[in-house]
Amino acid sequence: MPKRISDVFSISSDELRKEGVFDGFIDIDSKFYVDPRLLKETKIDELQGTYSKFQTYFASIFNEIYQLKENQTNTQQIIYHITDKLKFKENSLAGLGYSTNHTEGKGIGEKLAEKLAQNAVHFAIELNITDPAIFEMTPLFEENFGADRISDMTVDIILTELLTFSERVAKNFKLPTFTDTSIRNQKFNLPYYLTKGVKQPLILVPEDILTKLPVASSKCFNDYDSIVSHNDKLRAEVNRIIDERDQNIPTWEQVFKKLKKAKIKELITKNPKLLINLIDKYKSKQPNSYHFDSDLDNEFRWYTTAKNYAINFPLELKKIVYQVQDFHENVEAIVNKFSDLISQKDLCVELYNDLGKPIREKFSQLILLKLVEEYISQNSYNFISRISIEYKSNNGMIILANEQIMFLESVILLKYSSETKEQIYKSFNKLVDYINQYSSKEGIFLLLATDERHLYIQNELYKMSEIEKRNERKTPNIILVDGRIKFFGRKKVASSKYF
Repeated sequence: MPKRISDVFSISSDELRKEGVFDGFIDIDSKFYVDPRLLKETKIDELQGTYSKFQTYFASIFNEIYQLKENQTNTQQIIYHITDKLKFKENSLAGLGYSTNHTEGKGIGEKLAEKLAQNAVHFAIELNITDPAIFEMTPLFEENFGADRISDMTVDIILTELLTFSERVAKNFKLPTFTDTSIRNQKFNLPYYLTKGVKQPLILVPEDILTKLPVASSKCFNDYDSIVSHNDKLRAEVNRIIDERDQNIPTWEQVFKKLKKAKIKELITKNPKLLINLIDKYKSKQPNSYHFDSDLDNEFRWYTTAKNYAINFPLELKKIVYQVQDFHENVEAIVNKFSDLISQKDLCVELYNDLGKPIREKFSQLILLKLVEEYISQNSYNFISRISIEYKSNNGMIILANEQIMFLESVILLKYSSETKEQIYKSFNKLVDYINQYSSKEGIFLLLATDERHLYIQNELYKMSEIEKRNERKTPNIILVDGRIKFFGRKKVASSKYF
């Protein structure tokens, strides 16, 4: 179930954030990354000097390459030697929420570390380029290497400082701690929370080193990032490669849009001037941490919105007598309550941006998820056994399971009518397949009307449902909810309520 760090420790989110702590979710993915460039700007005492530490780590690798080369070590042996130094373990305790149900990144294993080693040796020996920033920039040109891996790499290098920060915050707030936890030959008192009766340690991360868009992202480059305009021959070559027929000065934005990473890597490894130019452009960019106060990407607003609606519009569920039937009926009652909040209590207004465009579908799924949790919690006395709630971010399913009866599950899947027909039908079929695994599983397909196609989509789903029934397969209950809005002046209002 979605809980923020402040919830599991029963402290104020505002107070936690005053200490600079990222008040993220436990077991819900939020795509934030530690950007090494932000280490230069952090206000956290324990993290002062960590960017220099980060750079020094990679500068030492280049130094080692040169030393090995001077000792007549062959290239393959050099690569083998430094590969170990470029392996980084994933850290599941940093609370950044890389994936649902286990906050783990990907780390850097043997194969990827070897690629990084090959790159480093080539840059140092063949191109004589040893700027440590090259490692930060790896997501720009290396396949299967994204912001999550750079983040993991950074966390691993500054782990001791993050542990010290976590220890101080835990002490200030008198949080429960594991005493004398031994990590890297040092002992720390780390905060922990309980999950299913098991103590789970947590590394706290400062807000000001987190971003949604690291500098080492192609999206950070624009048409001002021109490529070596003083070199006509190289400029013409780049224009040819990116199929830019005019003689304008090419930009890195064009390169990243038109070329795959493998081709970009080939381009910069063959042309040191291009690599130097890219390094300069990268280093000239100002990193930006995520603005948690405004939360423009709605990473947290769904949570507070759902909690407030659950408080203002409570729901009383029936007491469970007949486990299977009553369980499914209570889940349907929660979905009906959600439908009422959407169409009659203006919750639909929260699902759109200021331009009247629906916020991403996952936002609405998470609001529903949190409402389910709140209403189950409000009625815990009505349930004989514990109800577990799981959210599958890869397909949007919300799975409620009765832990006393095996396979007694009710599954809710919310989809926007404005999604492509293919996506909607595919999701419907997945739900059908899931609930047909066991007789005690039931499903609800919640079609949220966000455009004018909703009746057509609903009718098509009914047809699909009839085909399944003829094949003696269970089908989910299809519920259509009017989530459309209109503007009344500058004010967003629910279409179903006011028009």
